[in-house]
Amino acid sequence: MTGASRGLGRAISLALAQEGADLVLADKDSTDQTAELVQDIGRKALPIRLDIRNMTDVDNMISRTLKQFGKVDILVNNAGVFIAANVVDMTEQEWDLVVDVNAKGCFLCCKAVAKEMIKQNIPGKIVNISSNAGLVGYAGYSAYCVSKFGIIGLTQSLAKELAPHNIHVNAICPGDIETDMLIDEIKKVAKTKSAPEEAVKKEKTQSIPMGRFAKPYEVARLVVFLASEESNYVTGAFVKITGGK
Repeated sequence: MTGASRGLGRAISLALAQEGADLVLADKDSTDQTAELVQDIGRKALPIRLDIRNMTDVDNMISRTLKQFGKVDILVNNAGVFIAANVVDMTEQEWDLVVDVNAKGCFLCCKAVAKEMIKQNIPGKIVNISSNAGLVGYAGYSAYCVSKFGIIGLTQSLAKELAPHNIHVNAICPGDIETDMLIDEIKKVAKTKSAPEEAVKKEKTQSIPMGRFAKPYEVARLVVFLASEESNYVTGAFVKITGGK
């Protein structure tokens, strides 16, 4: 489980723990608090700090996972960053950061986990967190859209490659979720547009037919389904959870 320190990553971690999963909680920031919550549910948790853009860090995560649990049968790629900027204003460094974390990080984790699943002949589940911005381009979201579109392409390609090994690969495309990342996004967009934060928030909710943001647990339950045996004939799919947007 990457991006497990807060927000959606924490909600997914707790939902999986409630279904009986033991978890590796990976993030660039501390996941100790998430680990404590998982342990309170009665499941084991291994917190790991890593940079998912770095193959050595990812390989180390796999090694520690195998040492602690002996196998890996579910991967949730949730780690991500967002920078709001128009193409003409975005720096090369900002572009590289967003694309490397969101797309390259997903690729590296998929590669490492899939190799281990194949090696151990383990039926597996890989769930990649894309976005509605992986389906529709938005002004000011160029790097983020590129990275999230890329995750869907990776998901569909990898699903075909891994189907003979009974490894399922799917993606989820959430809309706006009530998390710290959304709050940070609203602040950045407001700054870019020189607009009040409340105006940006109101504009976002008005564009959602259901008139509200998603709750983290609502997205987490969809992850649980795709990580379970109940979705054993689902692979190469992307599922929107956007409140109708």
